[in-house]
Amino acid sequence: MAEQSASGRVAGAWFGRLRVGRLSENPPGTLLFAYDGQWLTEHGFEVSLSLPIERGEIWQEATGYFEGLLPEGAVRQRVARRFGISADDAFGLLLAVGGDCAGALSIEPEVDGSAPDRSEPSTLDDTVLLALANSGGRDVSGLTDQPQRFSLAGAQEKQPVIFDGMRYWLPSREYPSTHILKFETVPRVCIAEFLAALGKLLRHHLASPVPAINRLRDWQMFNCLIGNWDGHAKNLAIVYPEPHSPPELAPFYDLVAIEFLNRLSPGSWSRDMALAVGGAFTPERITRQAWHQFCDDLHIPRRPALYRLAELAESLPRLAEKLASDFANVHGYDTVLERFVDAVRLRGRQVTQSVLE
Repeated sequence: MAEQSASGRVAGAWFGRLRVGRLSENPPGTLLFAYDGQWLTEHGFEVSLSLPIERGEIWQEATGYFEGLLPEGAVRQRVARRFGISADDAFGLLLAVGGDCAGALSIEPEVDGSAPDRSEPSTLDDTVLLALANSGGRDVSGLTDQPQRFSLAGAQEKQPVIFDGMRYWLPSREYPSTHILKFETVPRVCIAEFLAALGKLLRHHLASPVPAINRLRDWQMFNCLIGNWDGHAKNLAIVYPEPHSPPELAPFYDLVAIEFLNRLSPGSWSRDMALAVGGAFTPERITRQAWHQFCDDLHIPRRPALYRLAELAESLPRLAEKLASDFANVHGYDTVLERFVDAVRLRGRQVTQSVLE
């Protein structure tokens, strides 16, 4: 493939106060990235498996990676309207909100190559938090004196924060977020073959792929057992624990029992899984044959996987009971806790029965 070159707008990509590289576009709508020479000399780890460091300072096509840092759907439309930018202008959105986007990088307008100004975290008071909660995360007027800059990938309203056990803070470049406040759940676009593709990627790039494949297997089983229909592709990531170290599968997050929320408010959320099990998205269609296909897609043996599924189905209700008890001891008892445990127990029985059929 012929080497690409950049033209038009240019931005800097920063890791804290270290310049990683440059971001540009050519043609408009196609994002290009090139590593900085000093980053290659002094640090030298790649920011994504899709952007190999071996390419050095050569421009690489990077639309998929940097588009993935931006929100989607209605959230993206709202951010675009706030800044007067077309929702299709990924580069413009990154310039507007990329200073504090998801992941380790910050995207800043290119000025003279110097590091961006330092920024301190600011506190979030109860009034602002209440406004966020009441608006489903859309009322950001009280966050700062300037329009909100934070960009968390996905189709849902969320707010990254720092929580120190007592207070909430807005993160900054030097002070990354520790928690995410998530306000609502929306149906996801389903990706049927993503897990199989990710399994192949893990085998190709990780130093110890087998533990990572097993974790990925358990993640999908856990989602099915708790009724987390929102376990989508952007909840999975690869991380580098240390510079120059092999990548690892990142810790899982956003593990929400949406089936239980549907029991509290029937019909409010989609019951289709974001990622299929053997081609099946709806819980009632996830049969033994579907799990067999799931195993084949990940290239893992069927029998041990089904044993693992049965083990999780048996142990999760006990864990749910303990969590409900611990929660009640701290915050007080509520009948909703029993309903939560019952929902996990029911899902476990349904999954076990479907596998035995």
